[in-house]
Amino acid sequence: MADHRGAVIVLIFLIALLFAKQYKKVGPNEALIISGRKKTVLHRDGSRHKVGYRIRLGGGTFVMPFLETVDTLPLEVIPSRSGLPTS
Repeated sequence: MADHRGAVIVLIFLIALLFAKQYKKVGPNEALIISGRKKTVLHRDGSRHKVGYRIRLGGGTFVMPFLETVDTLPLEVIPSRSGLPTS
């Protein structure tokens, strides 16, 4: 009986570790671009559209292992070639 308890504790620990490793966070001036899985988006006019990405502005989200990839996009003002801000 004690062997089963140890296995259950190890399994719970591994699931918690997987969840912690796949939770991605960015600051308020960054965006997470999560791509890979298809999802249906409902537009304001009632139409539906399938997209292969989702965007998270600031904060964090869980990323599905092996199904989704993550890129970080900084949202600071980027100067143009003339040196003037483009925002």
